[in-house]
Amino acid sequence: LGLKVQSESPNETNLPRLAQLTERTNQFNINNVKRSAAELRETATSGTGAVEAFRVSDKFGDYGIVGLYSAHAESADLHVDTFLMSCRVLGRGVEHCMIANIGRLAQQHNASNVKISVRVTDRNLPVRQFLNLIEGKHVAKDREELHIISAETAAASVAVNAPP
Repeated sequence: LGLKVQSESPNETNLPRLAQLTERTNQFNINNVKRSAAELRETATSGTGAVEAFRVSDKFGDYGIVGLYSAHAESADLHVDTFLMSCRVLGRGVEHCMIANIGRLAQQHNASNVKISVRVTDRNLPVRQFLNLIEGKHVAKDREELHIISAETAAASVAVNAPP
């Protein structure tokens, strides 16, 4: 299908779309927290946080920006507070590219682990199933889940887990 996944930093052109994704995406979303363009800009420029957008195209066309994550380094861990993707590209390997990108960011920050806290909702089973497929420690309690993945495992995700 010629799938092409590109990551890009937030900018004044794409920030409204990133904020819109936080409003509309609920199946592949770790917590359904809505974020404004201003909040995303602040995280991206804070010096301790990172925001990355993902644009997807294939031989059938350009899907535009369909995913994003937001994370910050703390001690030996990279904490992911936003991880979401449009269901239009679910199951096509984009999610693995996103996790690999997060893993590389963790390595750049000398973080040994990627920690992803998930608030369980009635609609976000797809993101929870995906995270449970990645080798690591997965703890579930009540309506919360914590996924701890080594930075090395996360960075290798696209090579190991992506569909053919």
